[in-house]
Amino acid sequence: MNISFKVVETGDVVLSDGYIELTDVASVTTSPAEVGYLYSRNSSESYILKSEMIFNEMGKQMAQSPDLVGKVNGVFLYNITAGNKVAGQWTVVAKAPSGQVYKGEPKSGKADCTVTMADEDFFQLVTGSLNPQQAFMAGKLKVKGNIMLLQKAGKLFEQYAKL
Repeated sequence: MNISFKVVETGDVVLSDGYIELTDVASVTTSPAEVGYLYSRNSSESYILKSEMIFNEMGKQMAQSPDLVGKVNGVFLYNITAGNKVAGQWTVVAKAPSGQVYKGEPKSGKADCTVTMADEDFFQLVTGSLNPQQAFMAGKLKVKGNIMLLQKAGKLFEQYAKL
């Protein structure tokens, strides 16, 4: 598909003869839920949460690193917001023998620690461009439950700090 982009205010062309290759998403995934949470601010704007990618990769990494999971030893519920509303929830079960990451609230019991953060802030935190202590003090990182356990959970995100 050949495309071009213009700046609305000036009418200047900023990209012309761009090329996009469309892929059949149905062949990549089996359900819309696996593609990502879709959050819509209004009918003309929509977002796929950046945190979706992080949680998907975290699940893969935890499966490959059971020793890391045992060191954390906790259940975390992440409420990711967009537009001041919860747009996605993920549970991270970081307990031996192997960890698990899935969408939604904990399947049994309750989380040891619940984290609420905006999607963009969470992405910046995980990739290392937002300091956790500063985020907490600024109210960008809200925590309920065992806050000390959350410090251990940082180990699960270390590979993203190099992105």
